Amino acid sequence: MIQEAPRESSGNKQKAARALNLSRRGSLKKMKQLGIRIRDPNAI
Repeated sequence: MIQEAPRESSGNKQKAARALNLSRRGSLKKMKQLGIRIRDPNAI
């Protein structure tokens, strides 16, 4: 679930956090702990 949130939100950190019912900061902290990176969909 937490692994799909960034992908389903197209890299939007705020949307991913809302989907997880967490604050943006809380979701980023949790993803960092789990080694999950949010990639910029526009990055090459």
